[in-house]
Parts: sequence; structure tokens; C-alpha cells
Amino acid sequence: MSFLGKFTPQNFRKGILIFEKLLILLSATAAYLGMIALCYPAMMENLSTVLILAFVYLAIFVLLFNSYGCQQVGVLRLKELLFSFALTTVLADILSYFILVLASGGMLVVWPFFALLGVQLAVGMLLYIVANKTYFSLNPAYDTVVICANSKWEAEIIAKFRCIPERYNISQVLYEQAEEAEMFFAIDHHDTVILGDIAQEKREKILNYCFEKNRRLYLLPTVQDIMLNNASVTQIGDTMALLCKNRPVSMEQLAIKRLADVFISVVALTVLSPVLAIVA
Repeated sequence: MSFLGKFTPQNFRKGILIFEKLLILLSATAAYLGMIALCYPAMMENLSTVLILAFVYLAIFVLLFNSYGCQQVGVLRLKELLFSFALTTVLADILSYFILVLASGGMLVVWPFFALLGVQLAVGMLLYIVANKTYFSLNPAYDTVVICANSKWEAEIIAKFRCIPERYNISQVLYEQAEEAEMFFAIDHHDTVILGDIAQEKREKILNYCFEKNRRLYLLPTVQDIMLNNASVTQIGDTMALLCKNRPVSMEQLAIKRLADVFISVVALTVLSPVLAIVA
């Protein structure tokens, strides 16, 4: 009964998406092991070697998978997910090639890795299309109300929300001249609120009301919001204060940034040089 009590539609939806993400990871790893079995059978003779190679590849893939946001199904657009997955797969296969070279003690033919990449991309993209369709079938678009000051800047951002109709259904727009009662009524009848740069007093009331009603809230940040987000907490006696600084980048920071840019560029060119040569 305790297990059934914890089972909710939301948990079911999360479970389906977690399963699909695991399927993407495991399919990429299975394709990698299948390629080794077909093209480098000598490496499959020792079970411990197979397990180590599978673990290392999966660890590399998961690290890149999370770093590039490949797990954000329903958050990123499908084309962004596919691009992130393609980048993850290319980098993981390049790194795994050099790992196999070190493990075998000599250079290996490269063509199996291109075949591996093709299979992984084809299967992965198919799974992403299914996962994306599954997400939006289980999670209908949020019924959204916009409360804003009707500025050009706000209109541009709202237009970006409208470009994702499968996620946001903007069914009502209110401007700051509207009565507070009308705004609260609209919030009661919508799942999601997009709040723009309206008068501070009204803004604070709407913020509090959204939290009270447990509404999903997208806040379009003002300059003050950005400054507070970058502020550091300091203590003045027994009182907490937020310290906001407007200082330029120091010479030391510029030097470190330049060195980091050069180092990352050299490493990236070294790792990607085989791919760049083939593309050229």
C-alpha cells in the first residue's frame, strides 16, 4: 500500500522519461561494445577488460551527456537535443579510440569508429524523437498568462515563448494598467505566469500570490534582478546584506582568461584534428 500511495501520474511520467534516457545511454554503450566485438575481437577475450572498457566508455559518455544537456528532454528543443547528442557522441568516440589505442599498444584502424558513430547517431536520434513525442504527449502545453508592461523588449521575449506552442499556450495577456483583482483572477485560472517589468509594488504582490497558489512562474529579469543575482552575501553585525559590485575585469583575470582560451584551443584542435582533416 505504501508503494501504491507513492505512485502518482507525475512519478509515472518521470519514470517513463528516465527509462528513455537510460535507453539512449545503454544503446550507445552497447553499440560501442558491439563494434569492439566485431572489429577488435582480441579485446573481448578477457571479461575484466570488457567490463573496464564498458565502464570507462559509459562514464565518459554520461559526463559529456550531462555537460551538454542531453538529458533535458522537454526543456531543450529537439534540434538542440540532437545537436548536443551528436557532439557528445563524437567526443566520446574520439576519446574512446585513444583509450583503445593505449590498451592495445598500437594504432588501430579508424573506419570502425565511423561506422559506430553512424549507428549511434541513427539510433540515438530515433530514440530522442520518440522521447520528445512521449514527453509532450504526457505533458500538455502549459496554459499561460502574461503580465507585462507592453514594452518592445517584453514583446520580443514573449514571441520566443510563442515559438514553442507545444510547451506554452499563451491564452491571455494583461498589462500593468489592469486591476490587481483581474490579475489574481487570471493567475487562478492558468498553470503558468510570465511576469514582466511592471511597477514594483504590483510585481511583489503578484510574486507572492504566485508562490501562494503554487504557480509556475517565469520572471523576466530587470537590471535590479540581474544585479541581485550576482550579489554576494555579507554580514554586518547580526544583519545580512547583499554586496553588489560594478568592477571591471582585473589584469590577472584577463591573463588567466587568455591562457585558458589558448590552452583549450590547443587541446580541442589536437583532439579534433582527425575529424577536421577528414572534413577538409
